[in-house]
Amino acid sequence: MAAFPAHFAAAAAAFAAMSQSPVSLLRFADLQWPDAADGAPAAPVVLVLCAAWCGVCRGFEAATAAAAAGHEGAWAWIDIEDAADALPSLDVETFPTLAVIRGGELRFFGPILPDGAILGRSVAAALAGDGRPALPQGFSADEGEEILALAGVVARRASR
Repeated sequence: MAAFPAHFAAAAAAFAAMSQSPVSLLRFADLQWPDAADGAPAAPVVLVLCAAWCGVCRGFEAATAAAAAGHEGAWAWIDIEDAADALPSLDVETFPTLAVIRGGELRFFGPILPDGAILGRSVAAALAGDGRPALPQGFSADEGEEILALAGVVARRASR
């Protein structure tokens, strides 16, 4: 996987001033973007892509934190507006959107219903499944690479 473009470092600096949430999920502001050159992680990573302005997302955040406590791997709550400069190819139109990465492969990427039980079952199924799913129709290879790179940064940050 290629290293991140220089604009990621500038985006990370801009987000460093943001406050952390009281929920124990990693945030985009917690990540060190230049650290991403090592590629996708082997450990499971779950990314919940939302927007702070979205009322449904705000209501789903506590359920996400509860689901994270019951599953292995690194979990992160990513406000796509905070990450927009760092992930220029990513175009999330439906909230919440879930990305599950296992063994450096994108196992699931798509919108889900904002329900903690559905989230838990979706993550468990994606981590247990065989095969390698493709990106959903309408998503580019660049979006997939950005998701995998973001997962690598989340996994390294969570292991500290």
